Amino acid sequence: MSCSGCFESAAGGSFKAAEAVTFPLQGTAIIRQQTRVDGSQLTRDIPLEELLPIFKLPNDLVQRKHTSLAQLIELLHVTQPDFKVVYEPMLFGEADIGSLLSPGGLPRLLHFTVKDKDKLKPHQVVTMASWAFFNPGHSLMLFDDDDIREFMTSYYPELLPTFDGLGSPVERTDMWRYLVLCRMGGVYADSDVVAARPVADWVQDAGLLVGIENVFTTPEEAKRRDYTRQVQMVQWAIASRKGHPVVCRMGQYIAQHVQEEAAGEFVDPDRDHAILERTGPGIWSSSVHDYIAEYNPAKQLRLRATSR
Repeated sequence: MSCSGCFESAAGGSFKAAEAVTFPLQGTAIIRQQTRVDGSQLTRDIPLEELLPIFKLPNDLVQRKHTSLAQLIELLHVTQPDFKVVYEPMLFGEADIGSLLSPGGLPRLLHFTVKDKDKLKPHQVVTMASWAFFNPGHSLMLFDDDDIREFMTSYYPELLPTFDGLGSPVERTDMWRYLVLCRMGGVYADSDVVAARPVADWVQDAGLLVGIENVFTTPEEAKRRDYTRQVQMVQWAIASRKGHPVVCRMGQYIAQHVQEEAAGEFVDPDRDHAILERTGPGIWSSSVHDYIAEYNPAKQLRLRATSR
């Protein structure tokens, strides 16, 4: 895929950029920034090491194979003393959430998920440090796969059959990201998304902040480029107030899609594309589009699926 303003690795492959920037999952490759200035496009190679002093991280971080949870907490305290890592997020109660509500704005919560909290990769540490650096007073809610399943069991037991039936961790993480924003609010970001400015600088009087990933002239063009919608929405970073309908109805959207697949209504031989439709940016774009159509039909976006 490609997107306007993306960061691209020297080895190929594109990575997302909006209010944030990203870099390759390997964490040591060079990233390439693309910027439009007066209609022209400039590029600049940015080694990962260049970000370390910005976020007050040690110079040897990229040489470390893993960083433990305890080390992460120490590192982030240096980056931003007024920042909290919540490594047992299921013990975080309603009172804790209420204490982080910003008057008229988003909750001061940042949601991340990793496979192993004690084996954090260099790029994940840099990612979390960037969010800490720009967002004093925020709490980072760090989930792993066990936390995510406990979250679903505790708050959405009616959706557990759908959740457990999803065929990959990627799909289960997709489903959780929408519902954790429904339940708690705040910002969700993938573990390769680096903050570029404070959340407080984002629009604060909206219930939901969503970026447009790309726009194509036809659905066929979108599908050729491995996108799912003519106008596709970003889901690698989402900001929402607690209880917003676009995120809250995603559980039912996914459950219905899974049921329709089981009934043979949608057959996609491309497994990766099917995932994008089932839990990823395809079905997410549909939810955003439906909300726009419901509340402001005059500004309805053309978000026709490319696989139906």
